[in-house]
Amino acid sequence: MSLHMSESLASNPCIGICSVTQWGDDVCRGCGRHKDIINNGVWNNLSDVQKKLVVMQCWEDGYYPRQKLELMCEEKGITLKQGKDLLYKEKFKIA
Repeated sequence: MSLHMSESLASNPCIGICSVTQWGDDVCRGCGRHKDIINNGVWNNLSDVQKKLVVMQCWEDGYYPRQKLELMCEEKGITLKQGKDLLYKEKFKIA
């Protein structure tokens, strides 16, 4: 496992481009978590099973929790930073 790679689906799915904290969205355009889970400290109080279910739902809904982004980067042979840059441009419509 590489440095900074997630060890589990229960690991924090944040990818560092949070539209909840930056623009007040209800759902983060990056990881897909709802603002209540991000802002109110709910994430830290969830069991590992609950965290995995949240990440799996975000993944299924088409968002890129850290675990999915890491897999995409590995498959494409790009760095995590390059993957985040691609995702940022796609999700935030930046040229």
